[in-house]
Amino acid sequence: MFQLNENGKKLMGLLQKFRYSVADAKVLTYILDKKIVTSKKIERDMDLRQPEVSISIKKFRKRGIIDVAEIRKPGKGRPSFEYSLKISPDKIRKDIILQIEKKVAKQVSEMEELDLTMKKVIKS
Repeated sequence: MFQLNENGKKLMGLLQKFRYSVADAKVLTYILDKKIVTSKKIERDMDLRQPEVSISIKKFRKRGIIDVAEIRKPGKGRPSFEYSLKISPDKIRKDIILQIEKKVAKQVSEMEELDLTMKKVIKS
C-alpha cells in the first residue's frame, strides 16, 4: 500500500492548519508526489471516498492547479479520467503562500480595527 514520506505527511498537516480540508490536503499532496493520477488511485491510496476526491479535484481545477484528460477504453462503460498538475509545483507553492498572506493581512487589519474600537468603547 502507498505511504507518504515524512515530508508529504508534514505538508498535509500544514495545509490542514491553514484551513485546507483533509481531502483537499490529501489530494494535493498525492498529485504533487505522483504527478499523474486517476481518481481511483487517489481514493485507494489516500483512503478517501469518491465524492471527496471529486469535490477536491473540482476545487483545484477551478483554481487552475489541476488538469484533466479523459482515458478512452475500448467498448462501453463510464469514462475514466487522469489528473495532473497544470502549473509547476513551485507556482502552486507560491499561490498557496500568497493566499495565506492575504488571509493573515486581513486578520491583522480586523484585529487592529477591533483594538481601536475596544479602546473607544472603554473610553466612553
